[in-house]
Amino acid sequence: MNLTTARKAPRKTAARPAAVPKSWDVPTEWVDDFLRGNGLDPLPRGTDGAWEAAFVRRLMQRMHAHFRGIREAGGSPATSLGDPEKLADWVVAAAPLEPSPLEELVGPFYDTAGLRAWLGVSRQAVLERVKTHTLLGMQTGDRTWVYPAWQFRKTGNGETIPHLAEVLRILAKAIDDPWTWALWLQAPDEDLDGMTSAQWLESGRDPAPVLAEARADAARWAA
Repeated sequence: MNLTTARKAPRKTAARPAAVPKSWDVPTEWVDDFLRGNGLDPLPRGTDGAWEAAFVRRLMQRMHAHFRGIREAGGSPATSLGDPEKLADWVVAAAPLEPSPLEELVGPFYDTAGLRAWLGVSRQAVLERVKTHTLLGMQTGDRTWVYPAWQFRKTGNGETIPHLAEVLRILAKAIDDPWTWALWLQAPDEDLDGMTSAQWLESGRDPAPVLAEARADAARWAA
């Protein structure tokens, strides 16, 4: 990977992770009781425990609403969704990977199995999208494919942020290094009101400034 080239982009600085909330408005005791009742370790104390309790509650709320919708439509969750163990595995597989040395800059990531499960497509379909620059994927040192989670819109339907493919194709003409592209997209830019290019595109703002900078930086890298 090439981390030096991305820093040549003008007016961009090293990306910093967003601040993590220190607490969530969710009692942790009921999650602790459930975990202990099933022979599992209790929640960790502090921020991680509060985060996990918040996630578990929200996941249960959303899954319960989904199951209710199936029943109201005349179906049965047990029939349409199958083995609960496999469904649980699917939910876990669709979550981004654990932190890695580069997560602070361009993570978190999905792996191929998780992305396939979420999008409902084959491995070949995922890699074809990477090849055609409609999806940003990078390989780690051990040749594992990872895919930044921030390239997907917050709608949760698997749609990528607007104009991502245009930006990737512009940058790819200058340098064949997806890690550099990811760093470029995640670098805060004063000309974009301090937002990263990815945030700017996700917000639905005029893509012209991002595309113009991509062309200018690509020309500079290729010179």
